[in-house]
Amino acid sequence: MKMSKPVIRPFDSRLRGPMRPIQPSTPLAAKLSFFRTRAGRFSLAFIIMAGVTYYLFSPVFKGYTLSDMGGSRNEIYPWAYQPAEHPATNSPDQATQCYPWHVLLHRALKSNDFPFWDPYAFAGHPLFANGQSMLLCLPRTFLSFVTTPTKAHDLMAVSHVLLGGWTMFLLLCGNRLSFGASLFGGIGWMLNGFVFAWISSETILAVVAFLPLAFLLVRGAVRRGSWALGIWLGIVMALMFFGGQVLFIEFSFAAIACYAAHLLVRKCRRENRRTSGLSLTRVVSLGMILVIPAGVTTGLIAIQLIPTWEMVQAIDRSALTYAESLNDSLRASDLLFFFASQGVESCHSAYVFLGTPTALLALIGFWRSHLFVAYSRVTGIIVVLLATGTPLVWIFYKLMPGFSQVSLPRLLFLFCFAAAVLSAFGLDWVLRRGPGLIRVTLKGRWRFAWRAAITVGLSCIVVIQMYRVADAFNRYEVDRGDSMFPTTPLIEALGDPERIRILPIYPAITGSSSIVIKMQSANGYDSVVPERIGRFWRAVRDATPDSVSDRPAIEAEDPVYTIDSGFDLLPRVGITHIVVPPLVKPLVPTVDGKWNIPGRK
Repeated sequence: MKMSKPVIRPFDSRLRGPMRPIQPSTPLAAKLSFFRTRAGRFSLAFIIMAGVTYYLFSPVFKGYTLSDMGGSRNEIYPWAYQPAEHPATNSPDQATQCYPWHVLLHRALKSNDFPFWDPYAFAGHPLFANGQSMLLCLPRTFLSFVTTPTKAHDLMAVSHVLLGGWTMFLLLCGNRLSFGASLFGGIGWMLNGFVFAWISSETILAVVAFLPLAFLLVRGAVRRGSWALGIWLGIVMALMFFGGQVLFIEFSFAAIACYAAHLLVRKCRRENRRTSGLSLTRVVSLGMILVIPAGVTTGLIAIQLIPTWEMVQAIDRSALTYAESLNDSLRASDLLFFFASQGVESCHSAYVFLGTPTALLALIGFWRSHLFVAYSRVTGIIVVLLATGTPLVWIFYKLMPGFSQVSLPRLLFLFCFAAAVLSAFGLDWVLRRGPGLIRVTLKGRWRFAWRAAITVGLSCIVVIQMYRVADAFNRYEVDRGDSMFPTTPLIEALGDPERIRILPIYPAITGSSSIVIKMQSANGYDSVVPERIGRFWRAVRDATPDSVSDRPAIEAEDPVYTIDSGFDLLPRVGITHIVVPPLVKPLVPTVDGKWNIPGRK
C-alpha cells in the first residue's frame, strides 16, 4: 500500500490553522500601512522635512524672496540716495557678487548665449574660469533659464536644504539607525548655523545636498565592491564641484576620500584574516573602488577644472601667511555656542550651533562603538583643532593645496556634518536603551509611543531654536526678479550703457553690481581674478609703477577707488565717467595701512 505524501501548508502556531494575510481593520489603517514599508518610511521622512522647510522659508511661498540685498542697497549709491526700510546686511556678497552673476547668466541664457566672459566687472574678465560662478551647476542653470534670478535663488536654497536633510536621513538609515534617530540627524544637518550663514551666496548648498549622498554611495560601493555605485559616486561629486566654492569642495572631497580609505582598510583586514592573505588581483579590484569615482569625477569636471586651475596659478590674490591664518581662527570660548546660540557675537560663533538637543545627543553618540561614529568622531576633533588655530594648522598649511587661502572657521561645515551624525547615534541609543535605564520594559504600542514622543519633542526644540538663528541671518523682501537694483536718475543720466565705462568712487556701484545695470566698470568683485587684470587696475588707481608690484589683496578682489585715486590714466583705459557719491571726502590711510573709509568697518 502506497502512502500519499503529506501536504505541507503554511501554519500559524497561534491560530492553529493555515496563515491568511491579515487585513487592516479600517480603511484608514489600510492607508497608513504603507508607511510601515521601507518606501513608506522614506516618504514619511521626506514629507516631515518638507514641512520643516516650509516652516523656515514660508515667506518665499508668499511673494517674497530670500534676499540680503536691501541693506546693501542702502549703503551703495545711487540706490542709497533713497534708502528703504531694511535691516543692515549680514554680508554684501549677494548684492555685489552672487546676484549680479545670476542676472548675467539669466540674460545670457534668454538670449541663447552663455556667459563665458563677463564684459562688465573690471571692464571684462573670464567669469567661467571661476568655479564659484556655478555656471555649469545643472539645477542653477536650468532654473536661471526657466525663471527669474530671484526665484532661481529661492528654489535652489529651499530644494537643496530639503534634499540635504533627506540624503542625511538615507545615510543614517543605511547605517541601521532607527527611523526617529535618522530623522533627527537629517534635521540637524539641514538646519545648522553654517548653512544659514552661507545660504545667500549658495556656495554651500551643493555640499549640503550631496555630501551625505556621497558618503552613502561610498559605503555601498566598498561594502558591495560595486563599480556601478562608484560611477554614481563620481557623478555626485561632479555635481558638488559644479555647484560649490572650490575650497569647500576640496575639503569635502578630502573627507570623502578619507572615509573610503577607512572602509577599504577595514575590509582588507577582514578579508586578510579570513583568507590568510590577499591576492594581487583582489588588492587591485579593491583599489579600483577608489580609482573609478576619481576618474569619473575628473573627466566630468575637467571642462571647468582646467581653466580654474590655470587661473588659480596666476591669481591676483595674496595667500594668507601662517600668522594671518591663526589670527582669523575661532576662539576656544566660541565652542560653547555649540550648546546655545544666545549672545552670539559673530557669524563664526553661530557656525557651530545645531540646536541644544543636537549638541547633547552628540556627546552621547561620541562614545558609541560604530565604524561611522569612529570616523565622525575623528573628523569633528580634527576640524575643531584646525578652526581654533592649534599647531595642527601648520601641517595642513604646508601640505594641503589651497589651505593658505581659506579662513579657518569655514572648515566648520564638516564639524556640523560630524555633529549631526553623532547626534543621530546618540538619539538611537536613547530610544533603544532609555527605558532600561529606569528599569521600565516597553512593548508594542508603548515602545512606539516612547520613541515617537522623544523624537518629536527633541526635533521640535531644534526646529524652534534654528528658526531663531535663521531669522537672524535670513532677510526677505518683495521679489522684483532681475530688477532688484532699479533704475535711478543717475543711471539714466549716464546715457547708453553700451557706450560708457565708469570708474565708481566708493561707495558708488560697488563690487560687480554694474552687471545689473549693464555698464562696464573699473570695479568688480571676484575671488579669482587674473593677475594681469588686478595689476592693471591697481596701476590705474594709484598711477605709480610700484603699485604693479604691490602685494595684492588677501580677500576676494574688490578694488576701492577713492577721491584721492590717481586719474592720469583714465582716458587711456577708456573711462568715460567718474561716478562720485554726494558728500564724499578725501580718505586718509590709517596707521596700519588700511583705508579709513567712512561708514565701513
